[in-house]
Amino acid sequence: MTTEHDVTRRVLEQVDLLAERMVSSLADAIAIPSVNPRYPGQEYDKIVGAEGDVSALLGDLYAEAGAEVTKVTVERGRDNACGVVSGAGGGRSLLLNGHVDVVPPGRLDRWRGDPFRAQVTDDAVTAAYDKDAAVLLRLFPSNTSAA
Repeated sequence: MTTEHDVTRRVLEQVDLLAERMVSSLADAIAIPSVNPRYPGQEYDKIVGAEGDVSALLGDLYAEAGAEVTKVTVERGRDNACGVVSGAGGGRSLLLNGHVDVVPPGRLDRWRGDPFRAQVTDDAVTAAYDKDAAVLLRLFPSNTSAA
């Protein structure tokens, strides 16, 4: 009989196996300055496209996790990746999706570091902008094939 402790142990083992990939993927996503080009004061043509770049990264990760990936484009350069991991045996499916735009960082001299650079330590990944963390980290529990 599988106990809750057994399930927790197995999940934590998978997290440990995927930790290096999670950290590098998160750092890669944070490094893309996906500022919303429609945010007031932005020069649309100069910054549009970064959201699509983050979505392309996510789409690759979704596909690697076994998801069927669809790119949704409502506006040029602002693509959104949606991944669906179908449920087995008629079970529920998992939809992977989320927004990847951020507000502009403002004056860079007021930051303690580059807002688009992840700071990685032994036990944490921090960044001024953690915008992509939730979208990315939802993916990895579903991805046992990457371990």
